[in-house]
Amino acid sequence: TVTVDADCELMQVVYNVDNLYVNSAFSEFSEQPGGHGLEISDGKLHNTITGSFPLIAHFAGPGHYPNFEDPVRHGTCTAYEVMRAIGHPQFVELWEKEYKNQGKYFGLRPWRSICSHAASSWDVFGMRVSKFEDTVNDVLGSKVGPMVVIPGMLS
Repeated sequence: TVTVDADCELMQVVYNVDNLYVNSAFSEFSEQPGGHGLEISDGKLHNTITGSFPLIAHFAGPGHYPNFEDPVRHGTCTAYEVMRAIGHPQFVELWEKEYKNQGKYFGLRPWRSICSHAASSWDVFGMRVSKFEDTVNDVLGSKVGPMVVIPGMLS
């Protein structure tokens, strides 16, 4: 017999988790399924509406859209905050520690890699500078060597 997972026992769409992270940048999704009624309970995602503990969390759309208004982690999202809390906290702790050690880490903030790769104004500026370097090298050919930044060089 094939049935619909109406109680979200197998899979749950997640936009927000009430007692962990609510993405204020996309409040229009808060009243949709997955936008409310979810909590972290005993280290698991709990659907308080159906009483289930879904085995699979799908962070569709706003579940992984970045919130550039977040005061703690600029550009974080629900998917990253859930991973940070119950997905793989030890890995996230190590990742964030490496990021904070700016002398050795060169790349996106850990949460920015998870949260849709959306570009902030500063990201766009950096990409335009990079494209300008490519254009200069294309026009001038081998007369200008590439600008190379070695991780740790900026500290």
